[in-house]
Amino acid sequence: MTSLSALSAYRFLGKSEQAVREEWIGPLLGLLGYGGETLNEIRYEEQLALAAPFGRIGRKRVKIDYRPTVLGHGLWIIEAKAHDSEEWEDVVLQAWLYATHPEVDVPFMAVADGSRILVYDTYRVAWDEPLVAVLTPDLEREFPRLAAVLGAEHVTRAVRERRARHLGAAMRAEVDIARLHDYVKDVERMAAEARPAVLANQKAVLCDHFDAVERRQGELISAHGLFAIGVLANRIAGVQKRVAGLAHDRLLAAPPQERMAEMRRLRDAAVQRRGPNGSPDPRMMWNLRHVELFVALSARHAEGCEPLTELARRALRDHILNFPDDELGRAAHRLEQVLPRFAARSILADDDLNLPQRAREIQAHWSDETRLRIGMSADDLFAHKVSDAVMRVWTRVPWTTSILNTTAAALETALPMMVAGPAATGLAHQSYFDTEFKRDWLQTASLYETGDLITSDLLDDAIVATLEDIAANHADRRRMADPAARLVARYRADRPEGVSGKSDTPHPG
Repeated sequence: MTSLSALSAYRFLGKSEQAVREEWIGPLLGLLGYGGETLNEIRYEEQLALAAPFGRIGRKRVKIDYRPTVLGHGLWIIEAKAHDSEEWEDVVLQAWLYATHPEVDVPFMAVADGSRILVYDTYRVAWDEPLVAVLTPDLEREFPRLAAVLGAEHVTRAVRERRARHLGAAMRAEVDIARLHDYVKDVERMAAEARPAVLANQKAVLCDHFDAVERRQGELISAHGLFAIGVLANRIAGVQKRVAGLAHDRLLAAPPQERMAEMRRLRDAAVQRRGPNGSPDPRMMWNLRHVELFVALSARHAEGCEPLTELARRALRDHILNFPDDELGRAAHRLEQVLPRFAARSILADDDLNLPQRAREIQAHWSDETRLRIGMSADDLFAHKVSDAVMRVWTRVPWTTSILNTTAAALETALPMMVAGPAATGLAHQSYFDTEFKRDWLQTASLYETGDLITSDLLDDAIVATLEDIAANHADRRRMADPAARLVARYRADRPEGVSGKSDTPHPG
């Protein structure tokens, strides 16, 4: 997309109207939030059959150069002209005739010739005096003023504020106080009629946002393969099943002889290479480990993926038995279980913390659409702060068994002595991190999310003994006890009586 600085330096002298349209107005509309991949369609050169009195200006049909819309609703038009090709006043008059035509009826119009853009309020008495006037060399500096009136994210507010003034003038002209209630009823009726459209707009914006996120993720995965998925998955918050499915599909899209090399890129994404504490060991969080297990289980029978069976077997021992054969993995998992709780309590212990106020301050100049797309509530802000604090420690702590255990032990000791401050409300409130992260999410995800993919040949007696204990004693029946019981039953049914599935490495007591 053309930048504001480039448009500010536009060489308009000698440019035709068509050149002004394509080289200056078109890119400017994109920067204002119209066209392209947005939901704000631009309608070009709309033809209108003009009835009297328009016929007296000598035209049977006219074309509007641009009619930008917000979610399909037109609120302004823009007319283009070549620099110095005709009198500006004539073009302004022509634009006003278009804007006030019953088939158009928009409150704002703009005229541009590459050297400047002027915006007019068609409903003002002095409609031919510009509301906003911006010269091309000043465009980069003055763009916020222009966007405040014509920007796709702000134009509805500008329309509402100006039309409210007209409504107020009409109300002040009444002589019967009861008539004021009629205005209120009229506005309430219009609001009720608009409600379904507003809800449809919200759905359209959210769907477009999620589609855009998926599209960007797809582009990253197409360019960087499982490395990109590893980056997306290596975090404390749960990942969508769709991400694990994308990893499966991307792996099988590779030629069979390249699949295991591609699979290794998942772990490669978690290697912290730079900095004084960089190391060759991948710093995998439970989400990434879960994605790796899902792919290993779902793709292990595909050509070229035979080693995934052993990877799945080792991963299940690690996830269910807490890394019995991997001291470094066990120490890292110990830290990742206490770190979110410690970070949450540390953040909430700040007496000056006011998350709702901070969220309001951040969004003070956002449009309604931006708020809807980003969704920055106090809870969201809190979750971001906790996640950021966790990742700062995770990527900077020296990656050795001794230091990871020492760090985790210090946090475990400090946690009971910390007094948390006032909490936010909702999913990310204090109990989410303080209570939910008491759960071993790596173990839970392995049972609940991938339990149906686990076959008895991947289990051993040590795993089954732990599963029997979970099935008998765990309070979470849906996500833990019941999946564990199904796996135990599957294991018993597939094993001839008296045959043991011993593990190669004894499970430490």
